[in-house]
Amino acid sequence: FCGECLQPCLQVPSPLCPLCRMPFDPKKVEKASNVEKQLSSYKAPCRGCSKKVTLAKMRSHVSSCAKVQEQMANCPKFVPVVPTSQPIP
Repeated sequence: FCGECLQPCLQVPSPLCPLCRMPFDPKKVEKASNVEKQLSSYKAPCRGCSKKVTLAKMRSHVSSCAKVQEQMANCPKFVPVVPTSQPIP
């Protein structure tokens, strides 16, 4: 998991795995260097401009890609069906 996705799980008294929901010890969380290496070596096209970008840098690229921003501006805005404490995507 990336740090951003794992962080909310670490902020509760009894952390649960975001995948299987089993308790885990946050002191035993390790960086998956082999996965990080793969993400730095594989490239894929941006869904907006089709530029080939390493997967490690894709999130950053997509957030600044003008064509992706244009596509997102044309999408309908998300509105929850009922009130929620979850962040709106």
